[in-house]
Amino acid sequence: ATCIHGKKYSFTLLYIGDNHANLLEHDEIFLTADGQVEYATAGGYPRIKRALDLLRREAGGRSKTLTIDSGDIVQGGAVVQATRGEAVVEPQNSLRVDAAIVGNWEVLYGPQRLQELATKFKFTTRREGGFTPVKTIP
Repeated sequence: ATCIHGKKYSFTLLYIGDNHANLLEHDEIFLTADGQVEYATAGGYPRIKRALDLLRREAGGRSKTLTIDSGDIVQGGAVVQATRGEAVVEPQNSLRVDAAIVGNWEVLYGPQRLQELATKFKFTTRREGGFTPVKTIP
């Protein structure tokens, strides 16, 4: 909960990141806390969307949540590489992320391409000085 102008607000923070343009779910290797190897399903935009939608419903609706993506969105599989990130724009927008941070892989295609892609995503991007609409990224 937080207080703004004396009024108390509460919300659920939903955090995702490092999707690396994994358009489809896939098997991945994880290490457990005790160092054991575990195989589990990971990634896939439809899978991530289902999880976010469920968590939003449990929180009382989208207006009661803030969804943040920590970046590394446009780098990953062959389809995304071939389209220089374009193939991930629609799936990413389907997640209805409120805010995102530019990850270290977002510069993969150069600053001009980053700017082009940034204007297509439907969220704001964190940069020095606060949240700024993506269309103003220098």
